[in-house]
This record gives sequence, C-alpha cells and structure tokens, in this order.
Amino acid sequence: MSAPCSTGEEVYSIAIYLLEEGNYIKKRDFILVGIDIDSLAIEKAKEGLYSERSLHKVPQNLREKYFIKEGEFYRVRPFLRESVSFEVVNVLDKYRMKRLGMFDVIFSRNMLIYFEERERLEAIANFYSIMKPGGYLFLGHAERIPSHFKLFKPVKLGKSFLYVKEED
Repeated sequence: MSAPCSTGEEVYSIAIYLLEEGNYIKKRDFILVGIDIDSLAIEKAKEGLYSERSLHKVPQNLREKYFIKEGEFYRVRPFLRESVSFEVVNVLDKYRMKRLGMFDVIFSRNMLIYFEERERLEAIANFYSIMKPGGYLFLGHAERIPSHFKLFKPVKLGKSFLYVKEED
C-alpha cells in the first residue's frame, strides 16, 4: 500500500518494478493499493495520464512497454491500470483503513511530517493495525517513529530506516 499515493506515480512505479524483476511475481500474489484523502488526486491516479516531466527518469524501453503516448502526455497502459487500485481514504479513519485489508508492506513517505504528534501516532497505529506480522513500513527520510512507541522495530538500511512490525 502507498499512503498517501497522490496521483499514483509511486504505485505504478512499484507495479512496473515487480513486473520487470519477475521473480517476486512468481513467488507471491500482489495487491497494490494507493490511498489518499484527496479525491481529485485519486481520480488522476486512476486516469494514469502523466506529463513528460513525470516520466523524465523512466527509460525509453519502459515508457514504450507500460505507457501510450497521447500528444504531450503518457497514459499508463490498461493492463497496468487494471492491476492496481486507488481509494479515497483518510489514514486517520481507522475503520476505513481496516476495510482495506492486511498488508505486508506500506509506503508512507513525507506525510507524517505534516501531522501534529497525536495524529502522527494515530496514523502509525492505524498502519500497525493493517499490517501482517513481520510487515515493513517505509517512511520518508525526515520521518521517524518515536522510540517510546514500541509497535515497530526500527531497522537501519544504509542512511535510511525502515520499520518492521514485531511478530504477534
């Protein structure tokens, strides 16, 4: 899951990576979900139409494989759009979050920095409630889970941290 997913670039990038890598697809089933509180962003994500600027780092072979050129824009090919889902969800709505299902991995980059401490901890607790034991939470570089909040074990990966949900 990607929360917030904004207009979907991260979700489509993850899908493309998984398809290109191949071995992950052979070993597991994947459900890729992007959520955001902004309904307009979710509509854009579902539409899958991006400017040249959005794709400037995407190699040409991947552009041709996963996008259709439409004038000045690139549209995500239907098979890829159909392989992901997008929902309007507020990360602070614990009931709506639980209805999304259980996840092995959650990407939430650069959202928590905009929350007050209480909301930040509430969002982290909501992520915890929808993660499978041993699941991974990826936050932005400027974000950390407070050390007194023992729901996740921090793991240093190079200069970054990821957080692992302790086994129940």
